[in-house]
Amino acid sequence: LDANQCAQELYEKTLDELKEEDIWKLSDNRTHDSTQSTETVEAYIKRANEGEVVTFNWNFVREDNKSFDFEVVLSVVKDEVNEQNSIMIAQLKDVSSFNKSSKLIKVQGRILEEIAISVSLPVILDSVCRELEKLIPSAIVTIMKLDEKNNAIRLLAAPSATSEIRKAFKVIPLGDGNGS
Repeated sequence: LDANQCAQELYEKTLDELKEEDIWKLSDNRTHDSTQSTETVEAYIKRANEGEVVTFNWNFVREDNKSFDFEVVLSVVKDEVNEQNSIMIAQLKDVSSFNKSSKLIKVQGRILEEIAISVSLPVILDSVCRELEKLIPSAIVTIMKLDEKNNAIRLLAAPSATSEIRKAFKVIPLGDGNGS
């Protein structure tokens, strides 16, 4: 096993620590579709050993629960004289930011579609909140509007908030310690 700086950062290990690792321990037990990852990877390795260049997507969750999406390409460079000297190459490309951008573009498209077909503003704002909550699962999203006339902010949307939160956020006067 050899690894570049990117792999060292991903696994939060030094090169020497990575070289000592069991390669199977560097991967999750299950794939994104809940199949056993060892079975899936073994199938990919078999295909690569048979001469196929195998490309697949993989998700890795580090011990600190940080998630990374990768595009993996497996290929084998065969030594025609001594097959024992053949080398399997695994190229990993971090596509996490691309996947996040792609999700945001899809959300934007769904919201623009609602606007284009004249969906009411409260429904659109609820959609914005729900879509953001899908992207940030631990968040409860609210949309507030500045009411300059009454020097307050008013709740416009909070579909996942409890009734207590919606009541408390209905109108918040601006001032020291409020509305900031």
